[in-house]
Amino acid sequence: MDTVDFLLLRHAIIATLVYHDLLEMPLTATEVWRYLFRPREGELKVPSFSEIEQFLNDMVKEGTLIFSLGYYALPSREKLVIQRIRSHAVAQIKWRRLRHIAWFLQAIPFLEMVAASGSLARELVKEDSDLDVLLVTRSGRIWTVRFIVTIVLDALGLRRRPTGPTKNLVCLNHYLAQDALKLPYQSMYTALEYARIVPLFGEKQCWKFRTENKEWIEKYLVWTLSDSTKHIKTVKQFFVLNVIKRVGEFVLSGFVGDFVEKWLGNEQKKRITRGIEASETGGRVIASAMHLEFHPHSKEAPLLKAFNEKMAQMGLTEFGNQKDSGLS
Repeated sequence: MDTVDFLLLRHAIIATLVYHDLLEMPLTATEVWRYLFRPREGELKVPSFSEIEQFLNDMVKEGTLIFSLGYYALPSREKLVIQRIRSHAVAQIKWRRLRHIAWFLQAIPFLEMVAASGSLARELVKEDSDLDVLLVTRSGRIWTVRFIVTIVLDALGLRRRPTGPTKNLVCLNHYLAQDALKLPYQSMYTALEYARIVPLFGEKQCWKFRTENKEWIEKYLVWTLSDSTKHIKTVKQFFVLNVIKRVGEFVLSGFVGDFVEKWLGNEQKKRITRGIEASETGGRVIASAMHLEFHPHSKEAPLLKAFNEKMAQMGLTEFGNQKDSGLS
């Protein structure tokens, strides 16, 4: 490895750890390798895991990083390691709950994928954290799916509302139609968020999602998972639930389904519009027939601002000057 590649890889590792330090999230060697930042200038080839591990260990020896209980972190941040281990333990309880919920959501007509996102996908949760999900629906039925999923989770007391309790409740904040999987809102922040999604069912849709977004995500990360990577968290399909789903799709297909979809879309857009008018938004709210997103208060802008300041202080200009994904 020549001097340029050596320095670029070293800087990439530091930038990756600095960003996650702002999230109070020390990383394993595998996570550094998996989510390694790509510089805006210069070409960084995909390093092997052994190269990443060797760099990390050398940086620990020289005092640039610390290593504790399997995690790498910046100096004087040892307390974050214990927090991360505790968070991992809490996350396992939340995974079991969300997997049970995703299992019976297989019966929802036109729902093609449920994936965990946000803090649970990072396994950086607190006891009162909610359960963020990304849902992919059949094209032309996004409003129908949102209505049915909302009604079902409300009836079971499992949906997080804008105000009130959050612990272990499902946050239905993002829907995509299966023909609109490529996301136009692109930044380092969103690249990491979407690279981390964990499919609970609908793996083929997840692979398609990765393929559609691979090109722009790799402007920020050195690599993404292959299109056929399976995840241990995926739930097993159940024949009876699949039959219920198909019956619902038959009833809500054709002219009847189109009418219901249009009516539900009009009614839901009215409510969403009123909600936007009544709140301050520093994030993004989208309501269309192909994309529904409800992140009115995003951490993206302040996080990227803090990261850019850190990169400027450290002289790592090839990773700084990151822009947000176009927030309102």
